[in-house]
Amino acid sequence: MKNLQRTAGEIKRLHQCIASHDQKNLAEAVKIGHLLLKVRAEKKMLKERNFKKWVEPACGFSYFQATKYIRLAEFRRSISSIPEKIKQFDFLGLMEAYVQAGVMKTANENEKGSQSSPKVPDTATDVSSQQPLEK
Repeated sequence: MKNLQRTAGEIKRLHQCIASHDQKNLAEAVKIGHLLLKVRAEKKMLKERNFKKWVEPACGFSYFQATKYIRLAEFRRSISSIPEKIKQFDFLGLMEAYVQAGVMKTANENEKGSQSSPKVPDTATDVSSQQPLEK
C-alpha cells in the first residue's frame, strides 16, 4: 500500500512538471506512463481491478489522460530497439510525440477527416482542442 502511495506521489509530481511546461515534458510523460503500467500490473496481481477508479484521486488527472501517458510509454518501448527512431522521438515536443505515437491527430488530419494513421485509436484527441474525437 505504501508503495502505491509513493508511486502516486511521484506520478503527481511528474504531472505537475508537465503542467508547468517544464523542459523535460516528453521524458516526464513517458516516465508517468511506465509508472502507471507498473501500478496497473500491481493492482492486477492484488486482484484489485479498480485501476480506473484509482487514477483520478491518486494521481490528480483523469483516466483518459492516464491512457495517453500509458500509450506514449508503450510506443516508446516498441521502438526501443531502433536507436535512430528513439533519437528522433526523444527530440519531439510532447504534442508531436502524442501524434507520432498515434495517441492524437493533428488539426489538419482532423479537418480533412482522414484516418491516415492506422495507429490512431477510437479515443484519439484533437491536438488543437484537446477534446476526444468522434469514431
